Amino acid sequence: MPVSYQFDGRLAVVKMETEYSLGALTEAIHACLGDPKCPAQPDLLLDASAAFVPLGLTAADLHALGRLLTYLGTERCRSIALAAGSEITNGLMRACAAHAEAVGVRIRVCRSAAVAREWLGQPAAPAAAGALFGSVPQSAAALAAHP
Repeated sequence: MPVSYQFDGRLAVVKMETEYSLGALTEAIHACLGDPKCPAQPDLLLDASAAFVPLGLTAADLHALGRLLTYLGTERCRSIALAAGSEITNGLMRACAAHAEAVGVRIRVCRSAAVAREWLGQPAAPAAAGALFGSVPQSAAALAAHP
């Protein structure tokens, strides 16, 4: 499934994998926040660290996503973190986040889901079942702790 969601305490995580459409992302966000299991005023993590930029993305799409993030940040969520896995995804997410930042939404674009969770004040995600290796520290604090 290219877009899925899950909950981790106060955190609502919408994860994009491989190729996805903007419509699928928007649908998943609404399904996530409308789910009875969703906490009131959650922190929202949009994790595109394992995704490709949607094909055919237009300036109008970026503007629409920026408006959606603005609505979510002012009406539905305490904070929003966006995790980008590539330079181009990072830049596009920053363009979308600028809409929300302009009206005071607490939003940040991060280089990884681990850094995004840290910024949101959430514990690290549990290791995947069957993982052979631990995760590489991504934050400055984590790097300082591992000389």
